Amino acid sequence: MKSAAQTSKLQTRLDRALSVAYKTYDYELEEIKPKPAKKLPSQTQKDSFYKVAIDNKVQGYAYLGQAPSKERHFDYLLLFDTDVTLTEIKILIYRESYGNEIGTKRWLKQFIGMTPSSSAKFKENIDGISGATISARSMTNAVDNALEVMAILQKDNAL
Repeated sequence: MKSAAQTSKLQTRLDRALSVAYKTYDYELEEIKPKPAKKLPSQTQKDSFYKVAIDNKVQGYAYLGQAPSKERHFDYLLLFDTDVTLTEIKILIYRESYGNEIGTKRWLKQFIGMTPSSSAKFKENIDGISGATISARSMTNAVDNALEVMAILQKDNAL
């Protein structure tokens, strides 16, 4: 369970990432509740999915999730445009003393442009990182699961 400080820190980083991506603080998040949850990959059951709107117009979608690292977990944000193409990916909170290279723009840019019909596969179409193998594999799996969820939401007309 997250402490109040962790939740506040995560909210602050989420707000900052969204305001930079959408160039405004005047965005609204509407949670998307996928149904039925049993259709979703088990790793995504606690993740959050949102429509991002500005002036009541959907600008895109946000996917907030957690993935495991060696001993702890990290929080990440995926942003999709209205065509459900991945436009931005950020590691919001990384809680290990090593492996944080997965948060570099250089490594994360491999995922940009992926769509629900794409597949992210570690060491196939996504490069590994020496010293961050567990976190890199975990982030790759998390993105692949998120793409699967977005495909389900698209198919169910939930977006």
